[in-house]
Formats: sequence, C-alpha cells, structure tokens
Amino acid sequence: MSKSYVSLKDLRITYTRYKTYICFLLIFFCTMVLNLPQIIQGTVVNFIILSNQSKSRATKILVCVIPSVFTVIHNTIFGINTKFLLLFLPIIWISNYLYIISYNTKQTRLFSSIIKATSIFIYAYVLYSYKLIPSPLLVNMGLLQLITSSLGILFYSLSKSNNQKLSGQS
Repeated sequence: MSKSYVSLKDLRITYTRYKTYICFLLIFFCTMVLNLPQIIQGTVVNFIILSNQSKSRATKILVCVIPSVFTVIHNTIFGINTKFLLLFLPIIWISNYLYIISYNTKQTRLFSSIIKATSIFIYAYVLYSYKLIPSPLLVNMGLLQLITSSLGILFYSLSKSNNQKLSGQS
C-alpha cells in the first residue's frame, strides 16, 4: 500500500497558477464587464498587475498587454476617443512592464509610478505635437496615469502588509 504525497513545490506551482488565472479573470471583469471610470479601472488594473508576481516572463507580458486590449475592445473609458488608444498600445505595454520591473527593484516604490506615467505622457505629448491626438488625452495619459499607478501601489502595499499580518510575518 503506497501513499501519495503532494510536495510543497507542487502546491506552490498550483497556487501560483490559480492566482494567475484569478488575475486574468479580474482583468477581464474589470475591463469588459464593468463600466468603470478610468481612475477606478486604472487603479484596479495597476493593483492586479502588481499582484501577479509570476516568475514567468510570458505571464508578466500577458498581464501588461491584456488590460489595454480589453479596454479598446470594450470601448468604454474614452468614448469617441478610444480609437486613439490604439496608438498608445505599445507604450502602455512597455510602461506596464517597466512598472513591474521598477517596482520589484525595491527602490522607491513611487518611482515606478513616475516611470510609467512619464513614459506614457512623453509619448502622448509627441503624438499631440504632431496633431495625432486631441488635447484631452494628455490629461488621461499623464496625470491620471500617475494617480492610478500610485493608487495601485498603495492598495497593493496595503494588501501585502495585511497578508503578512494575517500570516504572522513581520
């Protein structure tokens, strides 16, 4: 009679996999089902991006790419200006990835918000200079990006510290 044991490593892999699936479901629900204002949706998405601390580069990239693609498909945040969001997809993906990487360097956490917002705003300003986008998008792609990414860090940090308190870690 042999007993079957599940290793701790297998449990961690399973937990990480389910956590990733939950992140993708939350991103889908937040961007495709709910009609949230940009400040709320952006905060939730930035929180989810930071919550998915997968070691897999492919998973990190998917978490950085999917929210903006769903936002374009659902067409709720920018209304008639959503078509301009297509121009921003590459810089949003890159800035989301930089957001994760810079957050994980354990430097000043807020610095990752500044990197993300600045990269998107510079890109927006260049597009605006060439009259490729309307001026209201400068606010959406500048100040609002800084606010939502900072709030995402705040909520992620709070949830992380609460999880540590609940599990008895200091």
